[in-house]
Parts: sequence; structure tokens; C-alpha cells
Amino acid sequence: MKSSFYKLIKVVFEASKILQENGETPILTSFSQKDFKSYFSFDPHFTDLKKPNKYPHLDLWLDLKDKVIKEFNCKGLYHLNPKVIFIFSDIASVINNKLKNKNLLDKFTPANSPDYAAKRELLERIIDCPDTEVLKMIDRKGDLDFLLFNHPSYTDNTNSYLHAVYFDNPGWNSLAFIDCLLSRVSSLKIDDFEKVGLEEEINSEALMKLKKHVKRVIEEFIQEFDIYNYQAVGVTYQSKELRDSQLEAIRALWKAASYHENSHFISYSKFSEVFECGKSFYTDHITLSGMISDLGVIHFSKKLDGFITEEASSISSLYITSNIDLSYTNEKLKNYVDAKAKLLHYSQLRQEHIEIWLKSDESTKSWFENLFIPSGHRPGYAYGFGDDALYRGFMVTMNLLGYFGTDFISGIAIPNTAFDNNNPQFKYATHHPSKNKMSLALYDQILTMKQYSLHDVYESMSEIQQSILKYGIWRLL
Repeated sequence: MKSSFYKLIKVVFEASKILQENGETPILTSFSQKDFKSYFSFDPHFTDLKKPNKYPHLDLWLDLKDKVIKEFNCKGLYHLNPKVIFIFSDIASVINNKLKNKNLLDKFTPANSPDYAAKRELLERIIDCPDTEVLKMIDRKGDLDFLLFNHPSYTDNTNSYLHAVYFDNPGWNSLAFIDCLLSRVSSLKIDDFEKVGLEEEINSEALMKLKKHVKRVIEEFIQEFDIYNYQAVGVTYQSKELRDSQLEAIRALWKAASYHENSHFISYSKFSEVFECGKSFYTDHITLSGMISDLGVIHFSKKLDGFITEEASSISSLYITSNIDLSYTNEKLKNYVDAKAKLLHYSQLRQEHIEIWLKSDESTKSWFENLFIPSGHRPGYAYGFGDDALYRGFMVTMNLLGYFGTDFISGIAIPNTAFDNNNPQFKYATHHPSKNKMSLALYDQILTMKQYSLHDVYESMSEIQQSILKYGIWRLL
């Protein structure tokens, strides 16, 4: 996606070619950085301006306007000056709006999150629509809050969804932020811009282009910033097409849940509650590389069938009553049906991929080779850790032999009951100092217990500290 300035700047070149139509030699013979620099002693930095969110210094472009007008005047083409002035006025307006927008986003102070810059980048890309300047004209946090999220806080400068939720929540722990935004923008109307005094700055055509722009930006952003996990693609039956189909189905399910709850601000925790699925569903299938199983598809389908029946019944009874607006009710039903269609499409695609994979060389890997593929039951872990009892038995045995079953931090001997799957007490745990759960190396493992929060203590230590501790215990033994 190119900067909104690039299109306007190219108009400057087109204006210079007007001379050719009048039988004169054009000021610029090609739209190149070299020609601009040699003729006007001006470098437009085209390479940077092709990138989103890049904009030039206003004074430099106003200086270029004077140079272009001077050239036209020297050739007696005074009648072209109004066109040049109009073009550069557009450029100046874009730059001023961009500065206004930058000052607005600067009001959202950096949160204690490594993803603050990425979250700001997403907003900047959305606002920098090449087809309309309307979002760049906003200079009030509440107005931006209202147009992008439709959160009630737009009437109160002190309480902003962008500030209190979007920026302050650490990381991309939920796609709900993005889905709230996409859901809101897709339903924007001219009346919404009237509420913030910008109704004169946008029309129906520009609004439609803005919606397409936001949808495209969000799709590109999810891919670029690795918000969705593609780790198992090419290693198991998973493909990018299948992962994208699951992502589309999950986001459709979230939207169905938001309509069911009559709120576009539900979290994925609330999503889990609505669909009665595990609280780790989001982490397992978005952050990690899990896939919705056949049983999962059946579970979600049954819940959606219940929503559809409930809403269809409601519509039937409302039709009997006159003067009832059914638009929102029909929208709910539409989203339920859409979610089920996408879920079933994903299920069919998954079956096709599994069948193809079972006939491939990948499915005939040796026991040892299969240990290193991603686990199907413990997303984020290697198959050996998550699924293979033989490897886990080998790993536990080697750790017991090497350190006599002693926990390094507490000095406690890990009891036999910790390895009894029928005993809920004293379960053993295996910790990775490198935090790489795909690692099967014995040197990258520490055997401990789930009791006494011992695992959390290891998590708080650096990899070097844990290595020194492990080596020190080994020397003592």
C-alpha cells in the first residue's frame, strides 16, 4: 500500500507534461527522483513516500510550488498557475492533516507493552487512506474512539476505549481489538461522521472505499505482524490456506458471539463463555498452532443451531407486530448463518488436507522424525512432549538418573506419586530453560513439580541462571 501523498505528487509531474500539449518542452520528461533533483534541486524521496505513513516536510513542497510556477511564468503559461496552486494546496492539506493526526496519536502515551508500536502502526495505516482525508482531520481522541470503535466514551475525553483498552492491554492477547474495529468500520454511515462534524468531508463512494481500505489493511497487518500462528504449516497436514480458513471461521464465531451478547466489545474470555468452550481456546488456536477438531466443529455447530433457532423464532413473533425494526435482528441471524458456513467450510477443507497428507511421504516418517513435529494435543510443544508416551518415559527416566529425582530450587525429592496419572497431587512438570517447547534436548530440560509454584520460579529466572544452577547441582552430585 502506497502513501496517500504519492498519488498527489504524481499529479505534479502530470502538470509539467501539460507543456507538451502546448507544443513546449515539458519541465520533467520522466517521473523520477533523478529528474526532480536535477531540475528543481529538490529530492522528493520517492522511495520513502511509497511506504505507508511517510510524509514530506511542508516547507519543501511549498518551495517546489514556487519553482514550478516560476518555470511556467518564464514560458508565458500564466493560465496554468491556478492548476499548480490547486495541486500544491491539496498536498499542503494532506501534510497538515497528517501532522494533526500525528499529534492526536501522540496523546496516547506508550503503554507497558512490547506491541505498543505495532498497535499505533495499525491505526496509522487505517487513518492513512489514499481515497479520503476524513480520518486525518480528527483532532479529538473521543471522535477517533467513536468512529473506529463506536464506544460510548466518545462523549467523554477522560475515558477512551483506545486508551483504556486498546493501548493499555498488553500484547495481542486477543484479536478482539481488531475484530471490534473491523466490525465497527464495516457498519459506518455518513450520519456517524455528522456526529463528529465531518459529514461535509465524505460521501458514500469515499466511505465505501474507506471500508475496503480498512479491511485490506487489517488482513495485511495480521499476516505481517505474526498475530496468527503458522508454525505447523508444511510440517503437518496444515497449510496456509487451511490456517487462514480456521482464522476466518474463528473470527466469524467471535462476531456471532458479539451479536448474541448485543455488544461489539466482548473479549475472547466472554467468547469462551458464550460458546461453552475452554478458556484456552484462543491461545491454543490463534497464538499457538492448534486446529479445531471434528468434535469442536460439532460443538460450535450445535451452539450456532441453537442461536439460529432462537433468533428465527424471535423474528417470526416480531413479524406479527407492526412498526418493529427488524434490521438488527436480521443482522444477527445473518451472522449466525455466516459463522456456521465458514466453520463447515473449514471442516471440509481440513478433512481434504488430512487425506492428502496421509498419502504423502510426510505421513511415513520414522518414530524419531515424528518426535520433532508440532504436537496436535499440546499446541506449541513438540510431538514427543505432547503426544508420545515412549519419549516422555525416556525423558523422565534420564532426568531421574542424572539428578536422582531432586528438584533444584527446593531440594525436595520428587515423590513417586508425582508420576502417577491417577493421583491429582504432586504432578511432575518439565521446564525448558530456553523457553523453546519444541526442543527435545535433555540439556534443555529441568524436571520439577507442579506443586509449590516451583515451575513459576524457574520461569522468572534467565536461561543463564538456570544453566548455572543445573550445572552446579550436577557437580555437587
